[in-house]
Amino acid sequence: MLRGAKPLAMFYEADGLFVDVVQRYLRIFDRYVRLGVFVRRDHIEPWPDGHTLHRVLFARPEEAWRIDAMIELMSVLKTPGAWTDEHEREEGRLLGYEEWQNDLWLARRRLPLPSGALS
Repeated sequence: MLRGAKPLAMFYEADGLFVDVVQRYLRIFDRYVRLGVFVRRDHIEPWPDGHTLHRVLFARPEEAWRIDAMIELMSVLKTPGAWTDEHEREEGRLLGYEEWQNDLWLARRRLPLPSGALS
């Protein structure tokens, strides 16, 4: 983001459980917020399962519109099964990925997980 290669960064956690490494990243980004290089938005919302989701989004001031667009896009996740490849592609666009990168990501998402990957 400092080089202007990516216009938006997003971190999220459930129920106030940001791990230490994410907290360190947030502190680094916040230095640039204080300098006016980035803007920050915290978005906290309850989820249907009773949990609370906390998103922290950063953008360059001229790209701040992406924050609202990402929050709106992420609202689709509240409806089970509603997230599509086009939503995934739009998330990539908002984060600044090129179409070929989104194509690769979508192809990768469809591959089966290796045996034991979730254990």
